[in-house]
Amino acid sequence: MIPEISKRPGGRVIFYYPPDPQRKNPARTIVYLTIRGAISWPVGKAPFYYCIFGMRYEPTLTEKRPLVLLAEGEEPQSMGRFFEKLTSHPIQPCCERLFADLREENEGYKRDLYRFVRDRNIEGIRLSDSSEFDNIEYGVRLIKQWRDDNALEIPEDTILRKQLKEMELDDLKDKVEERFYAVAALSRLLISFKGYAYRGSRRRRPHQISNWRDHMHPPDNGGFREVTVD
Repeated sequence: MIPEISKRPGGRVIFYYPPDPQRKNPARTIVYLTIRGAISWPVGKAPFYYCIFGMRYEPTLTEKRPLVLLAEGEEPQSMGRFFEKLTSHPIQPCCERLFADLREENEGYKRDLYRFVRDRNIEGIRLSDSSEFDNIEYGVRLIKQWRDDNALEIPEDTILRKQLKEMELDDLKDKVEERFYAVAALSRLLISFKGYAYRGSRRRRPHQISNWRDHMHPPDNGGFREVTVD
């Protein structure tokens, strides 16, 4: 069931699910502090892929706010069809920003996407460059931490869930962006919360954090220093 979606001041997004008498389901409301997405461009045989997550208001027992997969999509061939899938999804207008690798070799994708939305008068697409902090090994460690804290909600019948089940640590050594493109997208999304505050949070912007990039690299003891997400 597609919810009724409304935005609130401060960036919160309200999902209201009306009662379903046939299934005897009462009405329910879910509050998301922010909604954020990530894109993986084609690499080798990998398709275009996007995922959109919402950060739920209610924290888990570990005080970490859960991230819920709200939408995902892939397109193996047509860039136009991929842009259509991404921009036509009813949740997309609520997305605070989309993180993607926007290095020079990918600038063409950015230009084509903005041309696509401009020609169709589509609003609300905000791309942010993830190339300065993309680090798949660190991202996979973050994924494990969020899963251990029961703070990742990913439905069974999704591309991302399937890739997470199949992925082994040794897979990080070879063509990870091509073979596990959905995991790579989740990786850049989780890392984005380390440096980019969402609206309404108390976090500072990355240029105001003295050594935020240090959190992307393991110290000598092999562990990772963590920055708490408010």
